[in-house]
Amino acid sequence: MDYGNNWRLLKIQITNILNNEYIHTSFETCYQHAYAIVLHKQGEKLYFDLEEVFKRHLIEKVRPSIINASDSLNKLIEARKEFYDSLRLVRDTLCYFERIFINQRRRHFLHIINLGQYLFNTEIILNSNVCDRMKMVMSEMIESSRKSENWEELKASSKILLELGDGNRKIYEECFEKIFLEKSAEFYKSKSQKYLKNGCEFVKKISEILNMEEKFFHFLDPKTLSKLKNILIHELITSNIQSILNMEHGGIVYMLENNCTKELNILHSLIDRIPNGLNFDVSSIVKYIRVRYSKFLHKLNEILVSNNFIDYVESLLDLKNETDIFIKKFFNNKNQLSVKVQQNVCHLLKPDPQIFSLYIDHSLKKNSHENDIFEVIGKAMDIFKLLAEKDVFEKFYKKHLAKRLLFGKTSSYENEKHFISKLKDECGISFTQKAEAMLKDIEISNDLIISYKNKNADKNEIDLNVQVLTKSYWPISDIYSCILPTSAEVAFNKFKDFYFSKHSGRTLTINPNFGFADLKATFYKENNIEESKILTVTTLQMCILMKFNESEFFTFEELLNQTKINEKDLKRALESMTMGKESQKVLIRTGNENHIENADIFSVNDNFTSKLNRVKIQMIPAKNKKDKSEENEIFSKINDDRKHEIEAAIIRIMKSRQKLIHNELITEVTKLLQRRFLPDPMVIKKRIEALIEREYLKRDENNLNLYHYIS
Repeated sequence: MDYGNNWRLLKIQITNILNNEYIHTSFETCYQHAYAIVLHKQGEKLYFDLEEVFKRHLIEKVRPSIINASDSLNKLIEARKEFYDSLRLVRDTLCYFERIFINQRRRHFLHIINLGQYLFNTEIILNSNVCDRMKMVMSEMIESSRKSENWEELKASSKILLELGDGNRKIYEECFEKIFLEKSAEFYKSKSQKYLKNGCEFVKKISEILNMEEKFFHFLDPKTLSKLKNILIHELITSNIQSILNMEHGGIVYMLENNCTKELNILHSLIDRIPNGLNFDVSSIVKYIRVRYSKFLHKLNEILVSNNFIDYVESLLDLKNETDIFIKKFFNNKNQLSVKVQQNVCHLLKPDPQIFSLYIDHSLKKNSHENDIFEVIGKAMDIFKLLAEKDVFEKFYKKHLAKRLLFGKTSSYENEKHFISKLKDECGISFTQKAEAMLKDIEISNDLIISYKNKNADKNEIDLNVQVLTKSYWPISDIYSCILPTSAEVAFNKFKDFYFSKHSGRTLTINPNFGFADLKATFYKENNIEESKILTVTTLQMCILMKFNESEFFTFEELLNQTKINEKDLKRALESMTMGKESQKVLIRTGNENHIENADIFSVNDNFTSKLNRVKIQMIPAKNKKDKSEENEIFSKINDDRKHEIEAAIIRIMKSRQKLIHNELITEVTKLLQRRFLPDPMVIKKRIEALIEREYLKRDENNLNLYHYIS
């Protein structure tokens, strides 16, 4: 068999088919030539020669006809149809070759129609010259459609290009999508710059353009439409929003000053379209708000300096009401701009947690003159939500709560529970766990002392009231013990025996700093006249006064040694009983007038008198130096607690994520803790270093900013 002769005759017939000149072609002869070639095992050679014929036809005949055509796109469609029709005839002619040779080797060779389609895509559709011609045609069509606003031709052409690829989007993307998106971006940019001189006009015009564009492009492929919308939003909105916010004349400040609510609503609707948000600079809006409410802010700062917590909170509530009206009117929206403005307004209001805790303490005390305590608590919670340092408030609130409960100054347990429930709703159970436990301790103590008194009702003993507190729940500093009078010591020991009969494995320690006692004091006047008074004193004052049943005179040093009261507390207790007018002093001090010394002598003042039968001896307040030291101690404890909370947050996040970049970890920790306080990034960094030292975390060997959790 002569392959060369068979192929030459077969090639002529196939070429005629491809050129649509197959009137005199004998399909039977073609079949016989292909049969002979395959029979003599020359099928592979025939396949590659056939591929070359297809390729030469496409390069020499089809490609020039498309490039030189006045209507290249239609010519391309026509040429594609003719070529595919010819492929079917060639396949029918070479059916034996395809069935016997190609089917057996289909892993390595394409079927005839698939081969032709592949070559048409590579040599025609993806050819640079054809693509350039298509791009030029589509570019002219896009511009023409944009000017005439008639999109039908473009719609049909884009659909054709999409179909041409047979699932491959490359020619569609190169010849239409890319050009269309670029020209659309240029058009939108020019439109936005045209109206950017005035913010009010800009938002209205841009809104109109958006609505109009969305009506036109419903015919686009979904992927193209998605890309177009992103460009539309970027060029018309994202690129220009910051300019509108900072614009001096006609920008957002102008809208706020001139009550342009319609334009502001349009602006919010435009911002809502921005995907994934945008990091806005709202300094111009914050500056406007500061100026708008400058009188309120100035008044608030003046009150803060004076420490008038009632006026401070009331002024803060007035300012909050004003800003709430402002926010509701202009920024009652959930887009990022509104949220950021709301956050800045909250920061502007930023209540002082310590002053606020004093207001809560005042409101929940007896005789606070608050008619509707629930309304007060409701308003207080509005302020509480604005607190940036809720942990600071928590410490001072618990300190004040402890004093109200221990000294019997709370208006009612129900009011305390109501406020605690509000705090729990806002911050969770961990925030109020100790406060609830403190209330429970008092309730249990009340039941306990009733049970104790019922058991000892017939015995003529001291009327004892004891509050048993769980040490870990109460914000009480170190306990300094003292020597109780014998009668008090006996009464306390009896209660201890009663308590231990009900509870085992516990320890009871008396805290003399928080107790009170009623003493019957007899003062011996002239002419053997006796005058008795009931003195309400602190436990420490009781210990001192009861010593004068043993002797008429004591030096300070003797009282210090015999009572074992802390020196500072002893001086404070003695000063409270030796100050005032002669007739108001319970004790007389002989010695240095300025301050108490060890050799100073104390005795009972028999000239003490009062119109009242029951007299309360007030304890002088602690000096400012002590107040400051206590306050510093509280803040020191807050800082220590924050370190532990930050470390716990870091561990929780890293255990979940396993590895994290430094900046992402800082952000995650801040988000997790911001409901209690806003952690300083430098403090977070130090806690990360501490955890690395303790081998909870480690740095990545190749990237020092990447942390790994060590399980």
